Amino acid sequence: NTDKGIHLRGPSSNKVNEIPIKVEPFFLDHENRPTEDKLKFNLRLVLTCSSSWVQHPAHLDLMYTSRHFLISVDPTGLPDGAHAAYITAHDSACPEKGKLFEIPITVIKTETLTPIPKPGVYHQSTFEPG
Repeated sequence: NTDKGIHLRGPSSNKVNEIPIKVEPFFLDHENRPTEDKLKFNLRLVLTCSSSWVQHPAHLDLMYTSRHFLISVDPTGLPDGAHAAYITAHDSACPEKGKLFEIPITVIKTETLTPIPKPGVYHQSTFEPG
């Protein structure tokens, strides 16, 4: 479920992941909207992301139906820690509208622990019953 974006951690943060994305447009009052509006609906979107570890299509042609596409997230070269990226979509015909939607991506790379001797428990006195 990617309703709140993409979150990779654990084994997924150490390999390339291909993730399917579903985009589905809707009208706020879709039940009372004329069918003609739905048939004429068409957005040509430009998709952008500032992070080089995220690969995505450059464009998406969106009609009044759900569309699917794949993105690739390659966290293998990222250092330990939390990393975030966003894929944003803008209308190519009217970019001044601003972003129409975004897909947040979070990668948590855990820090590798160095093995150290286990702490020992040493008793200095012996306890007797009673």
